[in-house]
Amino acid sequence: MSYSIRYVTFERRHRRQLPMVPLVRLRRQFHLSQKMFARRYGFPVETLRHWEQGTRRPSMAARAYLNVIYATGDPQLQGGLA
Repeated sequence: MSYSIRYVTFERRHRRQLPMVPLVRLRRQFHLSQKMFARRYGFPVETLRHWEQGTRRPSMAARAYLNVIYATGDPQLQGGLA
């Protein structure tokens, strides 16, 4: 139990260190619908919608993954991560 509390506290404290990726612009850059983007990168469509609408924020892991996609272009087309 204390591990979970420490992890949540750590994540909240350090969340600002990774910039938020402009998701709508990134998705449109690849000419993908929300459904196609979510499927390609392994996110639930509803989660992606929440992120784009600003009602929720990605976890540190998801934000790191989105930053890799943003920085390198489409990893699937380059034989990369996803």
